[in-house]
Amino acid sequence: MIRLATVIVLCFTIFVQPIWGAFAMQLIDREAAEAIANAKIAALSETHHLVLETSKTREYNFGWVFVYGTQAYIKSGDVMDMVPGAMPLVVERTGKSFLLPSSVPPERSIQSLEQTWRDEHRQ
Repeated sequence: MIRLATVIVLCFTIFVQPIWGAFAMQLIDREAAEAIANAKIAALSETHHLVLETSKTREYNFGWVFVYGTQAYIKSGDVMDMVPGAMPLVVERTGKSFLLPSSVPPERSIQSLEQTWRDEHRQ
């Protein structure tokens, strides 16, 4: 005798799961994330030529955190060439991008994002 739960699982596996999978969101890789980050900082850069500091890019479970600055600052290291308030840029694995808030230290924002990701993916 087949149990009802077994029938439900079989129906889900045969009929629903293949359709559901077609709508599953594709996750991006670092290369795609970097392209998104470059596009985002290009949009921010009206008066300064902003570029990614790729050596400072960090990968986390939720995605990547990109640091950027003016080309002059990256070459010189002179704080006079920095753009005040340039907060790190997050690109999530879903492709969503946003700047970290300036009201919270970046490390704390990153910890919060990481905790949220863990909570959402806990099984």
